[in-house]
Amino acid sequence: MRYVSLAPLCLAALLSGQSTVLFQSDFEAGVTLSAPRVAGSQWWQDLAGAEVGGHRWPDDLPAAGAEFQFQVGPAAAPTAAELAKYVENRLDPVVGPYGAPSTALYLAVAQDDPGFLGTSRTNYLIYSDSANTLEEAYCRVWLKLQPDLDAVLSPSGWRVVAEWMEQGTAAPPNGIDYRVTLFVLGRSSAAAPFWRLQAEQVLPTRTVVWSIDNRAVPVPAGEWFELELDWKRSTGADGRYWVAVDGVVVFEHLGPNMKDSALKSFQPFKCYTGTNSLARGLAYQWIDGFELRDARPAARRYGCGVNPPGSLTLLSGEPVLGTTFTLGVDDPLGTQSAGAIPLLMLAWLADPALPCGTLLPGFGMGGRGAAGELLLWPQTLLGPPLIGQIAGVGPAAFPVPLALEPALHNLALRAQGGLVDPATGAAVPVGLTDGLVLIMR
Repeated sequence: MRYVSLAPLCLAALLSGQSTVLFQSDFEAGVTLSAPRVAGSQWWQDLAGAEVGGHRWPDDLPAAGAEFQFQVGPAAAPTAAELAKYVENRLDPVVGPYGAPSTALYLAVAQDDPGFLGTSRTNYLIYSDSANTLEEAYCRVWLKLQPDLDAVLSPSGWRVVAEWMEQGTAAPPNGIDYRVTLFVLGRSSAAAPFWRLQAEQVLPTRTVVWSIDNRAVPVPAGEWFELELDWKRSTGADGRYWVAVDGVVVFEHLGPNMKDSALKSFQPFKCYTGTNSLARGLAYQWIDGFELRDARPAARRYGCGVNPPGSLTLLSGEPVLGTTFTLGVDDPLGTQSAGAIPLLMLAWLADPALPCGTLLPGFGMGGRGAAGELLLWPQTLLGPPLIGQIAGVGPAAFPVPLALEPALHNLALRAQGGLVDPATGAAVPVGLTDGLVLIMR
């Protein structure tokens, strides 16, 4: 385990500018799936509606439209009931990523329509708008792949998780000539399924432009994980594709990453595999907690709602190497006295129960005896807790300097604060804050 002294640690700013939510949905009450429909030569389906006070599918997406594509024709599936023998989408009641009842989007592919050009799939196409909003954006989504993923992926099998497609000047109408794809590949010569990020020119001849594998970050199967996608399409050196799983960076490809035209579609929900894998069994997955932003946030809150929101905040700066950012520790519930002593802990890893933590009775800000959620793994702390100045009114500020050290690039830093109330008979002697994850750049 690696420990780093805070003295030379100087976190670099993660992003410049603000991060604005463009669209968010948890697929709860009010969100529906339409009846499948035939248009042209194949079946399609729509997401519609919104949660109370939430964004509406597909109207509020920063897009010219959006729909599910199946690549199953009406000759093979003349009715919706027959379509379900090939592909199926539904909204399922599940135990969600945070261990509570939730509704998730279920996608499944059972078999291929051999009469259709291209293997059958279920994928959600978000079409680029006239402002080209999705040329640079950030997406976060919870994904749960089937527990028998390893078994159904043949040794040379593959599963597409997400994709970006460009129509280009060489493509026919409704065609594509360049794509960037996030794959899960079958174990082959590896010890387990692994990740691949690949750019491919489709026309005039199919050519792999670049391809990166990651065998070090596990592909979770049968459990929820948080997938983050951050990209900027460009023909120059400022191009970027960045992928993280549960806060661990899987890929960062910098440089040219497009051909000659704007994005045709971004496909964040995709269940697509080869016929060799379909012969081994059903391909399926669940999706929850979809969020689309104009940029990757500098800090993200995590935890399962036990500790109060706003108790740990990014006051200024961003986690950029060679700079200083400032975190603030506060008691938004007002359950501790003004003389409470603020603490800040920094660690490399979250509690193993991520996205939740370990409940500690008597460590909650909610009141006497309330439980608090420990969100850091103590064995990976960077050092003893930092002790701040008593703030009086407002959050106690903790400047965090980050060294200009290349080895820190793309590492996740986990932060959690606390307040210790020394008053005799204090209702809340120790109160834990919520957690933040900051990925250093």
